[in-house]
Amino acid sequence: MIFGGMDGVKDYLQELSDLSGFVIKPDGLTGGKGVKVQGDHLKTAAEGVEYCRQVLDEHTQVIIEEKLEGEEFSLQCLSDGKTVVATPPVQDHKRAFDGDKGPNTGGMGSYSCEDHLLPFMKKEHAQEGLKITQKVC
Repeated sequence: MIFGGMDGVKDYLQELSDLSGFVIKPDGLTGGKGVKVQGDHLKTAAEGVEYCRQVLDEHTQVIIEEKLEGEEFSLQCLSDGKTVVATPPVQDHKRAFDGDKGPNTGGMGSYSCEDHLLPFMKKEHAQEGLKITQKVC
């Protein structure tokens, strides 16, 4: 959900906190350092509210999402407005130390594999990501 002000932020954060948790993202560039995840960076919905206030001091909008568990990959695509072509899926190096123990790196690179997949994914995962992207283009 995207918020342009604080109206409804507290209730939404509490709702997500009671489910699986929340993720807060500034709407704009932050050098890979703006995303805060409940459990990693923020403990409570109240801390999330305060971070949203800080974000809205510098950005016009803040994005709040449900926290999801699992592996993440990026599927970048090229489009001319009619055709969508996917590049190989990649996974970012998010944390500075082994075992995801360190802070977010803000861009230490990413990797893919020879078969243009990742160790945790099947070809169908990439195809589904492409289908989703094609629907929104």
